[in-house]
Amino acid sequence: SKLIKHGLSGDLYDGVLEEGTRVVIKKIDLSSVNKESLFIAELEVLGKVSHHHRFVPFLGHCLENGNEKFLVYRYMPNKDLSTCLSRKNISGNNTQSPFLDWITRLKIATEVAESLYYLHHQCVPPLVHR
Repeated sequence: SKLIKHGLSGDLYDGVLEEGTRVVIKKIDLSSVNKESLFIAELEVLGKVSHHHRFVPFLGHCLENGNEKFLVYRYMPNKDLSTCLSRKNISGNNTQSPFLDWITRLKIATEVAESLYYLHHQCVPPLVHR
């Protein structure tokens, strides 16, 4: 019941830490083909960008549970970028995500460009995303 969405590298779940902090937990099943290499790549990227203000803060992990690994991120109330930009139904109900005006879309595009610039030119070594 806590499933937010099925992602390419793992399923995302809504959660709350003991002290009340709302989080998103990514569950990665490494028994699936190519998941282990995606998981290692994600951990490497997180180590380089976790301090940057344009990336979702990484809070922790659980790597001790056999083929199931868990990554914990801060909950972001505006969901993910694809949800914000699309007009698809939210959570299976009949309501659509709110329309974003062009000023907001331009701001998002500018901030994404700043993030890519950071990855490509300020990380050591530089990271090229996809």
